[in-house]
Amino acid sequence: MRDTIVLSTSLNLMGPSGQVSFSTSRSGCTVEDQGVFLFTARDTGVYQVFFESRSFGPLSIDTCTITVTDQPPSLIVGAPEVTADMGSPMSFGLTIQDDGAGVRVYYDLDGDNAADTVCQGAADHQVRFMKPTKNGEKKGVFTVHITVADNDSHVVADSARLTVYYRPPQADAGSNIIACPNQPVALSAAQSRDGNGRVTRYAWDFSQTGRPDTIAAVPDMAWIFDKPRDYLVQLLVADNHGNLSKPDTLYVSIMDDKPETAIDGDTETRVGESVQFHGRASSNCSEIERYQWDFDNNGSWDYSSRVHGRAAHTYTAAGMYLARFRVVDSKGDSAAQVRKVMVNP
Repeated sequence: MRDTIVLSTSLNLMGPSGQVSFSTSRSGCTVEDQGVFLFTARDTGVYQVFFESRSFGPLSIDTCTITVTDQPPSLIVGAPEVTADMGSPMSFGLTIQDDGAGVRVYYDLDGDNAADTVCQGAADHQVRFMKPTKNGEKKGVFTVHITVADNDSHVVADSARLTVYYRPPQADAGSNIIACPNQPVALSAAQSRDGNGRVTRYAWDFSQTGRPDTIAAVPDMAWIFDKPRDYLVQLLVADNHGNLSKPDTLYVSIMDDKPETAIDGDTETRVGESVQFHGRASSNCSEIERYQWDFDNNGSWDYSSRVHGRAAHTYTAAGMYLARFRVVDSKGDSAAQVRKVMVNP
């Protein structure tokens, strides 16, 4: 009803005043001469437009009958079930008819009641699903809402079923790692893959908060862990289509970097006899630099070596003694242990 149509007449644009004159059979419409005759009506119904022209000779007359309707459009969904890869063109096989000059077609592809694509005209359109997965699903199934609106505010709607294959990337955080505190730990996501594109972002979560601590465009990086314990590290990767992978994890076990000690050797002897002491030590993240013995636990180190903790001592008086063994590592950390020795007369 709101359309403007072009009228054709057999009369030349030559009358007594140099133009064709016209009139209409009823009100509520307009005819404009703009080189061609443009007809517009405000209401439905049948209209007649009368044209007159006199150039040389008798009066020339022409008549045009126009039927103005106001019907809603019709919509047929020819492909009610569609399967497509994310981002690839697809069609729902629409057949649209309308009595007006044009329609708009609104596609809500993921069923969230918001139009994702708006197309002009009644043609069968090619549309694309462009919302990537944020949870690493391989596919999603949606109810598509298709709405057609004409220029008279008539609306008709239908729905279809859409299966989208995301083909997301696959994250690979690598194998579990054992490392020392306060030292850079090398991590690599180089084995992460994307089947139909490329991995563009690597998001690492070291603190188990569910939010990435760092996002990088390259797969290799280093991170420092300060306390001895097991850390669960999570990796997410994104591809060039915006699809996000499912998480992959690994454990980083940070060892206790303090040295550990052990003592072997005699626990009983006599006055004047040599007692053998065998002190041993190990450290996960440093080197042992000093082995020391305080044979009577008086606070004074009687033996010190940079090589080993094997030592001998002779007690001159009977009694129960506490022999103290201590090691110091390259970081300045120390560990100590005490061994009881019974010295008989």
